[in-house]
Amino acid sequence: MDLLHEMGPDTVVLTSTDLLSKHGDQFLVALGSQKIRKPDGTSTSQKICLDIPKVDAVFVGTGDLFAAMLLAWTHHHPKDLKTACEKTVSLMHHVIRRTITYAN
Repeated sequence: MDLLHEMGPDTVVLTSTDLLSKHGDQFLVALGSQKIRKPDGTSTSQKICLDIPKVDAVFVGTGDLFAAMLLAWTHHHPKDLKTACEKTVSLMHHVIRRTITYAN
């Protein structure tokens, strides 16, 4: 993520990685990093790790939905990547569950 920061973006989020979750194989691991510029000109970074429950189904467009919702939530929480990601993951989980319910 630091390498990606060096290329320009202040916010980097990796979803659906192949990393092992501390909660077992029923979870996906998402990683995030956000550079925050302080008033004195220095910067710091906030790094996060989220475990996302897996769903036994295949969907198309979840990455696009994740990106759109993350953009919206980072607009509401510009200096709090953790909250923005948590709200995004929560919304994703609800949309997927509702989609499964309607599909059945």
